[in-house]
Amino acid sequence: MDDQNNVIGYNPTERRKNYVLYRTVALGWQPKGWVICNQRLTAPSEGLQVPGTAWVEAPEGKYSSGNILPAPETESVTDAK
Repeated sequence: MDDQNNVIGYNPTERRKNYVLYRTVALGWQPKGWVICNQRLTAPSEGLQVPGTAWVEAPEGKYSSGNILPAPETESVTDAK
């Protein structure tokens, strides 16, 4: 946020899509593919970048936190390092 309490980089005219953040590697009891959260973003790079996870576009309401996301056929997002 800037000093006017505006979200930096936010453009209300950009079309936001539903993305899910999921584990690309198992962590503790959470297996690979574990959905951590959903978020409406304009691009995967806009979301929080967490090591061992990736953002992928998904139909709204299809996956909830705790679901297991099937491995994507082609990797369309970069795994956060």
